[in-house]
Amino acid sequence: MGDNSSNSSGPGFFTGLVLGGVIGFVGGMLLAPKLQEARNKRATPAPEDDKDWRDKAEELATDSKERVSSSGAARRSNARARTDGAVRESEAEGA
Repeated sequence: MGDNSSNSSGPGFFTGLVLGGVIGFVGGMLLAPKLQEARNKRATPAPEDDKDWRDKAEELATDSKERVSSSGAARRSNARARTDGAVRESEAEGA
């Protein structure tokens, strides 16, 4: 089988692991504030954009309410007419 007389790879790997972790941590700490500022600038809408979105949302909500109420009224009216018709037919058959 293999001969494991060479133990020099163990400490070398561990040293590389620690050194890589330290370099990655330092790089992340140096770059994180800059990236966070850039992300915040892109994510924060301008005040006028916020007003436009609010106006559009209110308009869509109003339109939706009107559609639902008119649709509900039409369905109630249709159901009432069918019920009245069925009652009349039932009374005509029973008489």
